[in-house]
Amino acid sequence: MKYIKWLDKHFEMVLISITMCSLVVIMSSQVFMRYVMNASLSWPEEISRYLFIWIAFIGISYATKGDLHLKIDILLEYVSPKIQSMFAVLRDIAIFLFSVIMVIGGMDVYNNLSGTMQTSAALGIPFKYVYLALPVGFGLTALRIIQKYILKVTQKSKLAPENKQSVEL
Repeated sequence: MKYIKWLDKHFEMVLISITMCSLVVIMSSQVFMRYVMNASLSWPEEISRYLFIWIAFIGISYATKGDLHLKIDILLEYVSPKIQSMFAVLRDIAIFLFSVIMVIGGMDVYNNLSGTMQTSAALGIPFKYVYLALPVGFGLTALRIIQKYILKVTQKSKLAPENKQSVEL
């Protein structure tokens, strides 16, 4: 249970960190080979592009989990906290619906590419694995939004009426 809680809290951050470190090592090796050894490799640019795609889509989930997305909130500063929370719920519903649409569309693309044998030029990686980043990233985003509201409901129900406290996610 302890590991599941840790994984729940740090999954995206660890995945992004590992992928980013791999990206730095791969691109550093390419720079070394090109400018020091005068012999460039064919595969680092390709794998770096694919790793960056995965970082971007997992990053969407990470930003959703921490409520770190860019937002224009100047108008919300002039309304009551109740209206602010209403807009936050509407924003989360919009992100959730968009995520579900993207998962469905991404799985459609993945299934179409699974039928073909298209592979990348240098590494021969099937393109379906590159395009799998879309449904995985947005699927995690949808799960994080569901998780956010489940936690809100369960933590509010745990608070006794005489001991009301603010709940932070």
